[in-house]
Amino acid sequence: MKKVLIADDNKYMLDALQEIIQIGGYRAEVADVDRPFKLSNELPDLILMDIKMSGKDGRVICRELKSKSRTKNIPIILLSASHQLHDSALEAGADDFMAKPFSMNELLEKINNLLIKK
Repeated sequence: MKKVLIADDNKYMLDALQEIIQIGGYRAEVADVDRPFKLSNELPDLILMDIKMSGKDGRVICRELKSKSRTKNIPIILLSASHQLHDSALEAGADDFMAKPFSMNELLEKINNLLIKK
């Protein structure tokens, strides 16, 4: 079962994203956004991350992950309530971007497409 790591500082959004990921047939893991962003030894197959979190900006984390050989090939979807952050998300190295709110089907389609490519 493919693992999707979710990073968002909104508890309600985390719960909703976990539910969507599980409905899609994936294993959901939640990142602790109150600590420095770290990945476990078992890397996720995809990362779903909010841009504006308390602490570090999701675009900064994305750039860091894409610059390391160990993590550069992990697909990352950045999320934001602002449609205006689309371009900056892609410039940060994100594989895709979604503006909140979004439909469950649209999110699962993007996840499926990225995981098929992997």
